[in-house]
Amino acid sequence: MLADYAAYLRSLVDLSAIRPLKVVVDAGNGMGGHTVPTVFEGLPVEIVPMYFELDGTFPNHEANPLDPKNIVDLQAKVRETGADAAWPSTGTPTAASWSTATASRWRRRRSPRWWPRGSWPRSRAARSSTT
Repeated sequence: MLADYAAYLRSLVDLSAIRPLKVVVDAGNGMGGHTVPTVFEGLPVEIVPMYFELDGTFPNHEANPLDPKNIVDLQAKVRETGADAAWPSTGTPTAASWSTATASRWRRRRSPRWWPRGSWPRSRAARSSTT
């Protein structure tokens, strides 16, 4: 089922123009730690994992990237690794905030919308699915 979900997400975007990226992903000990590796498998994206261990008690921080205290570790990891972008998960893989490498501006969007510029979803319905 996870492989089918990953294939569905990849079908929402034109991957022919995707460029190599290094992305720090803070899964917040939620399901993103389980799904992200499968979704990105075979893509030219290097994932720098943070808190991928599933733990419903969320021992590292609350899975709420809108609270600035919850993205401090992520911002530091982006600077440390020279990553192109950061993805702090909300604890579920269906919504996330996304940032550029400066890790200074965060926008909340549904996951399929965060793909690199030039690889936006093909369908009009997918393009209008922001949260």
